[in-house]
Amino acid sequence: MATINDIAKRTGISIGTISKVLTGAPEFSRISAPTVRKIRLAAKTLGYQAKWSNGPVRRQRHPTPTPKPKGAP
Repeated sequence: MATINDIAKRTGISIGTISKVLTGAPEFSRISAPTVRKIRLAAKTLGYQAKWSNGPVRRQRHPTPTPKPKGAP
């Protein structure tokens, strides 16, 4: 299975740009149509499939423990 790095090597396009195109990031609109076509063609040719298990890491918020005043039960 192909990776974003494989697509970058084949097309000569940066990993960041490829990632934006393949994930449909908001910056996608700033990338030229020929570049988008080139990336999509390479992804299809190489058999790229996104690994959603490697998606964005979501930070869980844990409550900060509040210190008890001295002498409190």
